[in-house]
Amino acid sequence: MIDSILLQQILNGIFEGSVYALMAVGLSLIFGVIEVVNFAHGEFYAIGGYITYLLCSVFGFSYEATVAITCLALAVLGGICEKIFIEPLIERHWLMPIVTTFGLSIIIQNLLRIIFSPDVKKIPTLYGAEVLEFLGVRVSYQRIIVIFGALISFLLLHIFLYKTKTGKAIRAASQNKEACSIVGIDLKKVYLLAFSLSTMFCGLAGSIAGPVFCVSPMMGSALLLKAFAVVILGGFGNVKGAILSAYIIGCIESFAGAYISYTFKDMFGFIIMVIVLLFKPQGIFGKKVGI
Repeated sequence: MIDSILLQQILNGIFEGSVYALMAVGLSLIFGVIEVVNFAHGEFYAIGGYITYLLCSVFGFSYEATVAITCLALAVLGGICEKIFIEPLIERHWLMPIVTTFGLSIIIQNLLRIIFSPDVKKIPTLYGAEVLEFLGVRVSYQRIIVIFGALISFLLLHIFLYKTKTGKAIRAASQNKEACSIVGIDLKKVYLLAFSLSTMFCGLAGSIAGPVFCVSPMMGSALLLKAFAVVILGGFGNVKGAILSAYIIGCIESFAGAYISYTFKDMFGFIIMVIVLLFKPQGIFGKKVGI
């Protein structure tokens, strides 16, 4: 008979890994294509959570429509931010986009405090209260939505990158930018699309994980650090490696919280990150060219 406690921790690890992966995919995509580290990535996740809160709580939209609208809104917002803050700085010193996104992170955090107050908000959904029980395991429908929502989005991203002309252009730009310019690929449009895809994943994460964790101006800060640990573990720019690493860290933290100490469970992901940096800085899945 399957140990229900063990199964519960595996399920918890898959849930946490799904949230980490949604964030890490965007970071890997931006770095792999644009070679920029976006320190405002966590704040886009927070914006996604607040948009979901507004549409559900204030305007009374259905949750399903809210998720779709939030993803679209974050994709548009990401494109606007890329045009204003990233595109003018790409050809300059490599530190300038990093400093800019760090400043953007602080601005967004404070704007969210001013507009919504520092208080924690709860996104009301029917799925958070309903619980599925099987084999002695209890899991809310909202967590199931996070798991399957993440897996479906990764499948759609894979199809887009490998089966469509635009997706192939993004992959080509991540491999050889000079060759792309020679054959006529518009790199500015590719960068814009890559950044928009990245922020769209933040919007999805904020919409489906926000009802589980609640919403606050600082909700993206700790998750961004986890996403960095995941990206380092999988290798910068390696999207598939980031997804696999996210589930590895999620399961390790889940088991550490259950069998060692829940208080210090977040520490183990960063311990793994430090070990990988010391002995295999290119990531456990190896360094590769392009995404």
